[in-house]
Parts: sequence; structure tokens; C-alpha cells
Amino acid sequence: MIRGFNVKKYYIFERRDASLRYKKALMYAGYKKTDDPRRADFLLYDLEQESYLPVINHFLESGKPIFVYPHSANSWYFWDGFHKERPVSCNFVFTEKIKNAMVSYGYKSRIEACGFPFSDVRSPAPMRKKTLLFAPMHTMGVEGEDFLQAPANFELNRKTLERAIQLSPLFDSVTVRYGKSFEASGMYDPHISNVYFEKAILRNRSGIRSIEQHGMVIAAGTLAYISVAMGKPTIFYNQWNETPREGNATVKSYEMYQQFLDYPIQLTDRSDRSVVCFGMRYSCADKLVRQWKDSNIGSAFDDDRFISVIREFVK
Repeated sequence: MIRGFNVKKYYIFERRDASLRYKKALMYAGYKKTDDPRRADFLLYDLEQESYLPVINHFLESGKPIFVYPHSANSWYFWDGFHKERPVSCNFVFTEKIKNAMVSYGYKSRIEACGFPFSDVRSPAPMRKKTLLFAPMHTMGVEGEDFLQAPANFELNRKTLERAIQLSPLFDSVTVRYGKSFEASGMYDPHISNVYFEKAILRNRSGIRSIEQHGMVIAAGTLAYISVAMGKPTIFYNQWNETPREGNATVKSYEMYQQFLDYPIQLTDRSDRSVVCFGMRYSCADKLVRQWKDSNIGSAFDDDRFISVIREFVK
């Protein structure tokens, strides 16, 4: 609630639209966004990019509250080998399981689970139309110099595309939703009548629209998590028995949380027919999928929980 003219302001670093649910909660709670970090009472950021550090360090030196919100579905393990941990007031995550995993690898600042902010969280429902969405890992970098985080991901994208092409006779249509660069992400056009290519807008809202329009999803990363959250039949192709990495860095404690992080339905384990069967019976989804969803996505975003933590620090 806004009290007189004592409106508390926040400054936020954001890339794409991962911050939408947090900003909406702050707006309804009476907080105001400012474009001047010097006028802000607290800071939110999603990623410790080099360009962010002067502002982050300014807030650290001033003693003003700092909060971290998820950059992506798996950004909670960034401090297990990718980034240097900086002391913050609170780091917001999706579930208690994720919170416990961060504690297990030694994260020192406060962690609070506030639910899944990127989409609705729905019950699983079977494939209602035989349309397949394949979302390869998108490239990074500037135009003309695009690259994938790990060189092996090029071959993984290419092999998964070839599998999607192989599956195309079993579906009415297959849409390949690639991000940024077509060739650099391992894509090629097989010139098959029911295989379509769509250049993605790398925003969660755009991903949600694509997921809604298809009966089944094969994906990796945040889009795959959103698909599972929305109850869509989803198969991963990259998150099983593989130590997470970013560039040349790998996480240090994968063995501590592998048992709940690894997604139990992988494309390489499935025949073409069993892929379709999985989609058709997804309302009775495997118990392991339900357990994975509870651990990695959890419940819908809890605005009140998030704001209650903010109010502990911002008086």
C-alpha cells in the first residue's frame, strides 16, 4: 500500500521478460520502478553480468537491500561454479528442493521459494492434436558471430532435429522454433511438407504462445520447463547424466542434486511410436515426471510470499 509520498523505489536489471511476475507483484504492492539506481531503495537482478557489477557493488557498499530473481529455469546453480557469490538480502527460487540444493552446495545468502513465475502451473493433459514443437538450444553472441554455449550442443541440436524429421510422418506437423541463428544452431531445411521453421522471439510469453499451439513439445532449458509447468506432454533431449556447464565452467556439486534435476523422459530413450504414445497418455503421466515437476517447478508463483520477504528489508 502507498503511504503518502513515501513510495519506495526499486531498480532492476532485466533481460527479456523473466522479471514480469516480480514487477507485477511489486507494482500492486505499491513499489515504483526507477530508471536511476541512485534513487532506488533496493535492487533486483537476475544475472551477474560484467556490465551490472558497478551498480551491484554500489548497492553492496551502501547497504541497501539486494534481491536476486531467476534468470532462467536453471539459474539457481549458477553459484555452484559459474559465478562468484555476492552477499544479497535474498535469492528467490521456485521450490524448497531447489533451496535445499543451493544450501547443500554452500550458497550463503538467504534463499526463499516463491513458486514458478514464468507461466501458469497446470495439471498434465494428453496431446489433443498431433502437432509437435521442437525447440533447439538457441545461439548466443552478436549477429554474425553466433555460438552455442558448448560446442557439443551443435551436434546435439542437429541430431535432435534429425530425430524430429524422422518423427514427422507420425504428426500432422512439426514446427522447429529456433532462436537467433539458423545455421549456427545446427538447423537445416529438409524440405518436407509438414516440417516448418519458425524464428523465435526469445521471450517467455512468445514461448508460451508456441507451446499452447502444439500438442507435444521436445525441448531443452526454460522453454521445456514452461511446457512441463503448463501440463503439456514434454520430452527433454539434454538433461540426463550430464554435468551442467557454462562455457568452460562446470558445476561443482552435480552429484548432490542430480537425482532430482535430471528429467526422466529423454528422447534418446524412446522409440518413435513410444514418443507418440507418451503424448497420448500424458494425463496419466509417469510418477517420476510428477516428482520432477514438484521438485523443479512446484506451485504457481506466490505474490504474497515474495512481497512479504521484500517488506522484511524495505521499510
